[in-house]
This record gives sequence, structure tokens and C-alpha cells, in this order.
Amino acid sequence: MIAIKIERSVACYTVTMELKKFYLFSTLSEEQIAQLQQLASLRHREAGTILFMAGERPRHLLLLQKGRVRVYRHDDRGTEVTLHRFGPGDLIAEMPALEKLPYPATAVCESSVELIVIALEPFEQMLSDSSALAGAIVRSLCKKIRHLEQALGRTTGGDATTRVATLLRDSPDLFASLRQHEVASSLGMTPETLSRVLGKLRSSGVITKRQGRYVVCDQKALAALAP
Repeated sequence: MIAIKIERSVACYTVTMELKKFYLFSTLSEEQIAQLQQLASLRHREAGTILFMAGERPRHLLLLQKGRVRVYRHDDRGTEVTLHRFGPGDLIAEMPALEKLPYPATAVCESSVELIVIALEPFEQMLSDSSALAGAIVRSLCKKIRHLEQALGRTTGGDATTRVATLLRDSPDLFASLRQHEVASSLGMTPETLSRVLGKLRSSGVITKRQGRYVVCDQKALAALAP
């Protein structure tokens, strides 16, 4: 654990970089953590800041310590599609960073964020010397592939009703934790289309809304819509 002073406007305040709290580094020794701290710096970004654009080349490994980051791209119709949202403890786009490939999507800060930034070249050397770290990276990449497959499935798997029904079946809490336009973006549709589909599902008795949450009333009918 290391404390670093960073500038935000005029005031200077102290924040703490706690690498052990990231699952990627949770199995590392204190010596390895100390090595990482020498490679890392802490940066603050305001809400609305673009962290990177699709097509840019990665130069750092990005770890999100505080705040929310959204990764999105545009489909063939020009519709903005949210691929994933990152929260505290997540690595952001480590796959292209480690593969030295351009970012396939754009990342924007949805809130003010604190990022731990680690230079890639010395990190790769450390990676080659640590089987524990290499194994954690593999697990992280597998997790991101699953998220990407789910995101692509939501945006390309059938018509609007099928996509909404699939999300209600697999991740109903998203409707409570995200605003409607954010849910629509993750499904590759407009908020108006999402509202229309939800209205149709409610009027047909498939779902209802209780205390701000959508509840499935007819599991059989939902299963027929989300095969």
C-alpha cells in the first residue's frame, strides 16, 4: 500500500494505491507488490473524460480504483453499443494492452475516477517472472471474453423483443441499477424501442414492475421469447 498526492484543480489531496485489493494481484507476495508500486502511478479523471479511443495503441495497463468506466463502440448502423461497464477493482482493456493491439472500442468515464496506471514494458518483464501473476492474467482474460460474448449476444441475438427478454432472464438487476437509456445502449437499441418492448411485455402479463424493479410473472412465456 502506498500513498500518493495528486492534483485536482487547486487543492492537493492524498489517496492510497492498494494493489492487493485487485484480484489480479491478490496472490502476489509483498515483494512483488512492492515491485509493482515502483511501476505504478495514480491518476484522476473527471466524468465525461475519454480514456482512450477505438484504434489507439495502448501504452499502459489501466486499473480502476474508484468510479465507473463504460466501453462502447458503434455498430454498422451507427448505433452506439455499450460492451461493458467497469467498476472499482477492474482492469480495463488488458487484452489489447498485453497483445499490443489497437483498442477495439472507446472508453469514457461515467463518473469521476481514480486509475492506477502501470507502464506496459516493465510489467511484461515482471509477468514473465511470475507464474502467479501470469495465471491471474489468464483468468482475467477469460472473464473479459465471457463478458464480450454476452454483450455481442445481447446486441445481435434476434429482434428487440428477444434481446430484452434475454436480458430479463439473465440479468434482471441491470434494469434497476442502470438508467433506461444505459440499458438500451447495452442492447443496441434506442430508449424508445426498449420502452415499447417493456410496455408490450407488461401488457401481455409476462412481466410486472414492483418497487422500481421488473419481475417476471410468466417464466414459460419469457422462455419462449428468449430461447
